[in-house]
Amino acid sequence: MSIRNLAAFFNPKRIAVIGASDDPASIGYVVLRNMIGKGFKGVVYPVNPSLEAVQGIEAYKSIGEIDEPVDLAVVTIGIDDIPSTLEECGKKKVKGVTIISPDFESKVKDIGLLKSQIRQLSLKYDFRVLGPHSIGFIKPGINLNMSLFPKMPKKGNIAFISQSATLAAALLDRAVSKNVGFSYIVSIGAKFDLGFSDLIDFFGIDPGTNAIVLYLEHIERGRTFINAVRSFARSKPIIIVKSGGFDISARMAQAHPGFIAGDDKVYDAAIKRAGAVRIYETLDLFYIVETLAKQLRPNGKRLAIISNAWAPSVLAVDTLLRLEGEPAKLSEETTGRLKQELPSGTVEENPVSLCTDASPSDY
Repeated sequence: MSIRNLAAFFNPKRIAVIGASDDPASIGYVVLRNMIGKGFKGVVYPVNPSLEAVQGIEAYKSIGEIDEPVDLAVVTIGIDDIPSTLEECGKKKVKGVTIISPDFESKVKDIGLLKSQIRQLSLKYDFRVLGPHSIGFIKPGINLNMSLFPKMPKKGNIAFISQSATLAAALLDRAVSKNVGFSYIVSIGAKFDLGFSDLIDFFGIDPGTNAIVLYLEHIERGRTFINAVRSFARSKPIIIVKSGGFDISARMAQAHPGFIAGDDKVYDAAIKRAGAVRIYETLDLFYIVETLAKQLRPNGKRLAIISNAWAPSVLAVDTLLRLEGEPAKLSEETTGRLKQELPSGTVEENPVSLCTDASPSDY
């Protein structure tokens, strides 16, 4: 796990879109369209050997022909040309490369070979790689939509990292409709270089990020993942939605200590031990992101409950105690204000109920 070059990766001043296109059906068209005219203050360079201009912007035959330094390259070309393209990016001394290639597995004959080539080139030239199988990332704070997502959420303080592009798109749609903001939205892809641990380490020290939400399907580097989560879970809430698992026996999992086994009990124990919170429903993910974005984080586990009836109050207390919380003891100043603001007869201790149904004292 390393945050090497990630500051330049997520705060680029100059970006090259390799494979930029005028064809609306192409990935290169959509990525470039989403990056321009949205308020991004940096410079975007289309790269296409066959065109003099792309979407009205002067194009370059290769990234090497760009006179200025380039921080980040977005690769939207065919899989077979990726190794040679990354070689060019390395010679240009880019700090990062995003490979946007949905369903790349169906287009690669030897995934292991491609993975090895990408890793070797990233080490040789010291750049970071997001993807392949990523559909990009969004940083609303600098109006950068370097992805296939058509929408831009507002600036916020939640970093969302997802292994599923579909789930990320669904969350983004809801976030835009509910006016929920993000510091980052990252489609992590196949993790040939950048993985969950790297991003947790980076967002963990990012002053603009107050909470981290993850959707993951499996954990490959179990120990580094748990260490990264444990390092920041006390200072920033880390919420994890985990689906699926390994089709692998416990005996085989023990032979690979870097992996966390597919058994849900193993994941539960590891996530809890690291200090993160696991949720299970997609709807809960939407709710918790909205809550984190719009509510202050409580300093402790004490909670005051106000309800319009006694029964919901009791249910709320049951839930609070089940989650190891405590009903807060209200001060005289608080109860005095409640007497002024609430109707007479209202229960003045915690929970506070407006008493539209009978309380236990009525029996």
